[in-house]
Amino acid sequence: RETHTAQDYLYIVDGLVGKGLFIDKWLDAPPGPIAISGTRQGSLFGSSAAPGALQSIITSPTPSIPSYFQADHAAVVSRSATAQQQLANALLAITAAPAPPRVTDPRTGASVANPVATGLQTIANLIAAGQVLGMKRQVFFLGVGGHDTHVDENASHHRLMLNLDAGLGYFMQSLASLNGADLSGSVTAFTMSDFGRTFTSNGSGTDHGWGAHHLVVGGAVKGGDLYGRFPTVGPDLGAFVNPDSPFSGVWIPTTAVDQYAATLGSWLGVGAPDLAAIFPNLAHFGAGGNPLLGFL
Repeated sequence: RETHTAQDYLYIVDGLVGKGLFIDKWLDAPPGPIAISGTRQGSLFGSSAAPGALQSIITSPTPSIPSYFQADHAAVVSRSATAQQQLANALLAITAAPAPPRVTDPRTGASVANPVATGLQTIANLIAAGQVLGMKRQVFFLGVGGHDTHVDENASHHRLMLNLDAGLGYFMQSLASLNGADLSGSVTAFTMSDFGRTFTSNGSGTDHGWGAHHLVVGGAVKGGDLYGRFPTVGPDLGAFVNPDSPFSGVWIPTTAVDQYAATLGSWLGVGAPDLAAIFPNLAHFGAGGNPLLGFL
Protein backbone atom coordinates (compact mmCIF):
# COMPACT_ATOMS: atom_id res chain seq x y z
CA ARG A 1 0.00 0.00 0.00
CA GLU A 2 2.92 2.36 0.68
CA THR A 3 4.11 2.04 -2.91
CA HIS A 4 0.65 2.72 -4.31
CA THR A 5 0.23 5.78 -2.11
CA ALA A 6 3.37 7.35 -3.54
CA GLN A 7 2.53 9.28 -6.68
CA ASP A 8 3.62 8.83 -10.29
CA TYR A 9 4.16 5.09 -10.39
CA LEU A 10 3.95 3.14 -13.63
CA TYR A 11 3.29 -0.24 -12.10
CA ILE A 12 4.49 -2.07 -9.05
CA VAL A 13 6.34 -5.36 -8.80
CA ASP A 14 5.47 -7.14 -5.53
CA GLY A 15 8.03 -9.94 -5.62
CA LEU A 16 10.36 -11.26 -8.26
CA VAL A 17 13.26 -13.05 -6.70
CA GLY A 18 13.06 -15.67 -4.00
CA LYS A 19 9.59 -16.09 -2.54
CA GLY A 20 7.70 -12.82 -2.25
CA LEU A 21 4.28 -12.62 -0.66
CA PHE A 22 2.48 -13.98 -3.70
CA ILE A 23 5.07 -14.61 -6.39
CA ASP A 24 7.54 -17.47 -6.59
CA LYS A 25 10.93 -16.92 -8.16
CA TRP A 26 11.03 -16.86 -11.94
CA LEU A 27 13.45 -14.08 -12.84
CA ASP A 28 16.74 -15.06 -11.22
CA ALA A 29 17.91 -17.18 -14.14
CA PRO A 30 18.14 -16.70 -17.93
CA PRO A 31 16.32 -15.75 -20.03
CA GLY A 32 14.53 -13.48 -17.55
CA PRO A 33 10.77 -13.02 -17.53
CA ILE A 34 8.75 -16.12 -18.28
CA ALA A 35 6.84 -15.73 -21.53
CA ILE A 36 3.40 -17.19 -22.17
CA SER A 37 4.13 -20.23 -24.32
CA GLY A 38 3.96 -19.54 -28.05
CA THR A 39 3.75 -15.74 -27.89
CA ARG A 40 7.39 -14.98 -28.65
CA GLN A 41 8.62 -14.44 -32.16
CA GLY A 42 9.65 -17.56 -34.02
CA SER A 43 7.62 -20.59 -34.90
CA LEU A 44 4.56 -22.14 -33.30
CA PHE A 45 3.27 -25.48 -34.61
CA GLY A 46 5.51 -24.98 -37.64
CA SER A 47 4.00 -21.60 -38.53
CA SER A 48 5.85 -18.29 -38.31
CA ALA A 49 2.50 -16.44 -38.31
CA ALA A 50 1.02 -18.38 -35.38
CA PRO A 51 2.85 -16.54 -32.53
CA GLY A 52 1.49 -13.19 -33.68
CA ALA A 53 -2.00 -14.62 -34.11
CA LEU A 54 -1.93 -16.13 -30.62
CA GLN A 55 -0.70 -12.85 -29.17
CA SER A 56 -3.58 -11.06 -30.91
CA ILE A 57 -6.12 -13.52 -29.51
CA ILE A 58 -4.76 -13.00 -26.01
CA THR A 59 -4.59 -9.22 -26.12
CA SER A 60 -7.64 -8.47 -28.31
CA PRO A 61 -10.18 -11.31 -28.05
CA THR A 62 -12.98 -11.20 -30.63
CA PRO A 63 -15.90 -11.41 -30.16
CA SER A 64 -16.12 -9.79 -26.74
CA ILE A 65 -16.29 -12.18 -23.79
CA PRO A 66 -19.77 -12.23 -22.19
CA SER A 67 -18.70 -13.61 -18.80
CA TYR A 68 -17.29 -11.11 -16.30
CA PHE A 69 -15.03 -13.80 -14.86
CA GLN A 70 -13.69 -14.79 -18.28
CA ALA A 71 -13.25 -11.15 -19.25
CA ASP A 72 -11.25 -10.39 -16.10
CA HIS A 73 -9.13 -13.50 -16.61
CA ALA A 74 -8.46 -12.51 -20.23
CA ALA A 75 -7.50 -9.00 -19.10
CA VAL A 76 -4.98 -10.37 -16.60
CA VAL A 77 -3.43 -12.70 -19.18
CA SER A 78 -3.29 -9.88 -21.73
CA ARG A 79 -1.66 -7.51 -19.27
CA SER A 80 0.85 -10.18 -18.28
CA ALA A 81 1.79 -10.88 -21.90
CA THR A 82 2.23 -7.18 -22.63
CA ALA A 83 4.28 -6.58 -19.47
CA GLN A 84 6.47 -9.60 -20.23
CA GLN A 85 7.32 -8.27 -23.66
CA GLN A 86 7.96 -4.75 -22.36
CA LEU A 87 10.27 -6.07 -19.65
CA ALA A 88 12.10 -8.41 -22.03
CA ASN A 89 12.72 -5.52 -24.44
CA ALA A 90 13.91 -3.25 -21.62
CA LEU A 91 16.36 -5.88 -20.36
CA LEU A 92 17.82 -6.15 -23.86
CA ALA A 93 18.34 -2.37 -23.92
CA ILE A 94 20.55 -2.14 -20.82
CA THR A 95 24.12 -2.99 -19.95
CA ALA A 96 23.64 -5.85 -17.51
CA ALA A 97 25.15 -5.81 -14.03
CA PRO A 98 28.42 -7.77 -13.82
CA ALA A 99 28.39 -11.36 -12.66
CA PRO A 100 28.67 -11.54 -8.87
CA PRO A 101 31.87 -12.98 -7.40
CA ARG A 102 31.85 -16.41 -5.83
CA VAL A 103 32.45 -16.89 -2.11
CA THR A 104 34.43 -19.44 -0.14
CA ASP A 105 32.20 -21.75 1.88
CA PRO A 106 33.57 -21.51 5.45
CA ARG A 107 32.59 -25.13 6.13
CA THR A 108 34.29 -26.79 3.16
CA GLY A 109 36.68 -24.19 1.73
CA ALA A 110 35.08 -24.66 -1.70
CA SER A 111 34.37 -21.77 -4.04
CA VAL A 112 30.59 -21.57 -4.42
CA ALA A 113 27.98 -19.29 -5.95
CA ASN A 114 26.36 -16.74 -3.65
CA PRO A 115 22.54 -16.97 -3.96
CA VAL A 116 22.06 -13.58 -2.30
CA ALA A 117 24.34 -11.87 -4.81
CA THR A 118 22.71 -13.74 -7.71
CA GLY A 119 19.29 -12.50 -6.65
CA LEU A 120 20.56 -8.94 -6.19
CA GLN A 121 22.14 -9.09 -9.66
CA THR A 122 18.67 -9.72 -11.11
CA ILE A 123 17.24 -6.87 -9.07
CA ALA A 124 20.00 -4.54 -10.28
CA ASN A 125 19.15 -5.42 -13.88
CA LEU A 126 15.46 -4.79 -13.21
CA ILE A 127 16.29 -1.41 -11.69
CA ALA A 128 18.21 -0.51 -14.85
CA ALA A 129 15.30 -1.77 -16.96
CA GLY A 130 13.00 0.43 -14.90
CA GLN A 131 14.93 3.46 -16.11
CA VAL A 132 14.22 2.40 -19.69
CA LEU A 133 10.53 1.89 -18.89
CA GLY A 134 10.22 5.25 -17.15
CA MET A 135 9.38 3.81 -13.74
CA LYS A 136 9.37 6.21 -10.82
CA ARG A 137 9.41 3.70 -7.98
CA GLN A 138 10.15 0.00 -7.78
CA VAL A 139 9.96 -2.43 -4.86
CA PHE A 140 11.60 -5.87 -4.86
CA PHE A 141 11.59 -8.75 -2.38
CA LEU A 142 14.49 -11.18 -2.20
CA GLY A 143 13.79 -14.24 -0.09
CA VAL A 144 16.81 -15.73 1.71
CA GLY A 145 16.25 -19.08 3.38
CA GLY A 146 18.23 -21.12 5.86
CA HIS A 147 17.92 -18.84 8.88
CA ASP A 148 15.84 -21.24 10.99
CA THR A 149 18.99 -22.22 12.85
CA HIS A 150 17.73 -24.59 15.55
CA VAL A 151 20.71 -26.90 14.95
CA ASP A 152 24.32 -26.62 13.73
CA GLU A 153 24.24 -22.82 13.96
CA ASN A 154 27.99 -22.40 14.31
CA ALA A 155 28.46 -23.66 10.76
CA SER A 156 25.35 -22.32 9.03
CA HIS A 157 25.23 -18.82 10.54
CA HIS A 158 28.74 -17.99 9.35
CA ARG A 159 27.83 -18.96 5.79
CA LEU A 160 24.53 -17.03 5.89
CA MET A 161 26.19 -13.84 7.12
CA LEU A 162 29.00 -14.23 4.58
CA ASN A 163 26.48 -14.45 1.73
CA LEU A 164 24.58 -11.43 3.02
CA ASP A 165 27.72 -9.35 3.50
CA ALA A 166 29.21 -10.19 0.10
CA GLY A 167 25.84 -9.89 -1.63
CA LEU A 168 25.05 -6.43 -0.29
CA GLY A 169 28.60 -5.27 -1.05
CA TYR A 170 28.30 -6.50 -4.63
CA PHE A 171 24.87 -4.87 -4.99
CA MET A 172 26.03 -1.44 -3.84
CA GLN A 173 29.11 -1.59 -6.10
CA SER A 174 26.90 -2.52 -9.06
CA LEU A 175 24.51 0.37 -8.37
CA ALA A 176 27.40 2.85 -8.43
CA SER A 177 27.86 2.29 -12.17
CA LEU A 178 24.61 0.65 -13.23
CA ASN A 179 23.98 0.99 -16.96
CA GLY A 180 26.34 3.98 -17.05
CA ALA A 181 24.78 5.85 -14.11
CA ASP A 182 25.29 6.06 -10.35
CA LEU A 183 22.00 4.95 -8.78
CA SER A 184 23.35 4.19 -5.32
CA GLY A 185 21.66 7.28 -3.87
CA SER A 186 18.30 6.28 -5.29
CA VAL A 187 18.15 2.74 -3.91
CA THR A 188 17.75 1.55 -0.33
CA ALA A 189 18.15 -2.11 0.63
CA PHE A 190 16.97 -3.41 3.98
CA THR A 191 16.51 -6.71 5.77
CA MET A 192 13.34 -7.93 7.45
CA SER A 193 12.07 -11.09 9.08
CA ASP A 194 8.98 -12.44 10.82
CA PHE A 195 10.89 -12.92 14.08
CA GLY A 196 14.35 -13.02 15.60
CA ARG A 197 16.32 -15.72 17.39
CA THR A 198 16.83 -16.32 21.09
CA PHE A 199 19.92 -14.90 22.73
CA THR A 200 20.56 -18.21 24.46
CA SER A 201 21.58 -21.50 22.88
CA ASN A 202 19.55 -24.69 22.89
CA GLY A 203 22.80 -26.67 22.75
CA SER A 204 23.18 -26.70 18.96
CA GLY A 205 21.53 -23.51 17.76
CA THR A 206 18.94 -20.89 18.69
CA ASP A 207 15.17 -21.02 18.78
CA HIS A 208 12.44 -18.61 17.70
CA GLY A 209 12.72 -15.25 19.45
CA TRP A 210 10.94 -11.91 19.46
CA GLY A 211 13.05 -8.84 18.66
CA ALA A 212 15.77 -8.83 16.01
CA HIS A 213 18.45 -6.62 14.46
CA HIS A 214 18.29 -5.47 10.85
CA LEU A 215 20.49 -3.76 8.29
CA VAL A 216 19.70 -0.79 6.05
CA VAL A 217 22.16 0.20 3.31
CA GLY A 218 22.14 2.73 0.49
CA GLY A 219 23.43 6.10 -0.59
CA ALA A 220 20.61 7.91 1.22
CA VAL A 221 21.16 6.07 4.51
CA LYS A 222 22.67 7.94 7.45
CA GLY A 223 25.00 5.06 8.10
CA GLY A 224 27.61 4.11 10.63
CA ASP A 225 25.12 4.24 13.47
CA LEU A 226 22.70 2.11 15.45
CA TYR A 227 19.07 3.19 15.59
CA GLY A 228 16.98 2.09 18.53
CA ARG A 229 18.24 0.73 21.83
CA PHE A 230 20.61 -2.21 21.86
CA PRO A 231 19.51 -4.88 24.36
CA THR A 232 21.36 -5.67 27.54
CA VAL A 233 23.69 -8.61 26.95
CA GLY A 234 25.22 -10.64 29.76
CA PRO A 235 25.03 -13.92 31.64
CA ASP A 236 22.25 -14.43 34.16
CA LEU A 237 24.58 -14.94 37.12
CA GLY A 238 23.79 -14.35 40.75
CA ALA A 239 21.26 -11.57 41.23
CA PHE A 240 21.52 -10.30 37.64
CA VAL A 241 18.41 -10.76 35.53
CA ASN A 242 18.39 -9.40 32.00
CA PRO A 243 15.67 -6.69 31.87
CA ASP A 244 15.26 -7.13 28.10
CA SER A 245 14.78 -10.91 28.17
CA PRO A 246 11.93 -12.21 30.35
CA PHE A 247 12.55 -15.90 29.62
CA SER A 248 14.40 -18.37 27.36
CA GLY A 249 16.60 -15.71 25.78
CA VAL A 250 13.83 -13.93 23.88
CA TRP A 251 14.35 -10.20 23.54
CA ILE A 252 11.55 -7.66 24.07
CA PRO A 253 11.80 -5.26 21.08
CA THR A 254 12.00 -1.54 21.79
CA THR A 255 11.54 -0.35 18.20
CA ALA A 256 8.29 -1.05 16.38
CA VAL A 257 8.08 -2.63 12.95
CA ASP A 258 5.64 0.22 12.18
CA GLN A 259 8.45 2.74 12.76
CA TYR A 260 10.86 0.80 10.57
CA ALA A 261 8.39 0.52 7.68
CA ALA A 262 7.11 4.09 8.06
CA THR A 263 10.65 5.49 7.86
CA LEU A 264 11.18 3.62 4.59
CA GLY A 265 7.74 4.70 3.35
CA SER A 266 8.50 8.34 4.09
CA TRP A 267 11.65 8.06 1.98
CA LEU A 268 9.55 6.59 -0.84
CA GLY A 269 7.40 9.72 -0.78
CA VAL A 270 4.45 8.71 1.38
CA GLY A 271 3.10 11.72 3.29
CA ALA A 272 2.42 11.83 7.02
CA PRO A 273 -1.41 11.55 6.72
CA ASP A 274 -1.09 8.45 4.55
CA LEU A 275 1.51 6.92 6.88
CA ALA A 276 -0.94 7.33 9.75
CA ALA A 277 -3.63 5.55 7.73
CA ILE A 278 -1.32 2.74 6.62
CA PHE A 279 0.09 2.24 10.14
CA PRO A 280 -2.74 3.09 12.56
CA ASN A 281 -0.57 2.23 15.59
CA LEU A 282 2.30 4.49 14.52
CA ALA A 283 1.25 7.34 16.81
CA HIS A 284 1.90 5.15 19.86
CA PHE A 285 5.64 4.98 19.17
CA GLY A 286 8.52 7.42 19.08
CA ALA A 287 9.86 10.07 21.41
CA GLY A 288 8.69 13.66 21.17
CA GLY A 289 5.80 12.81 18.89
CA ASN A 290 8.05 11.74 16.00
CA PRO A 291 7.77 8.01 15.30
CA LEU A 292 10.23 7.99 12.36
CA LEU A 293 13.66 6.57 13.12
CA GLY A 294 15.70 9.05 11.09
CA PHE A 295 18.02 6.64 9.30
CA LEU A 296 17.05 8.09 5.90
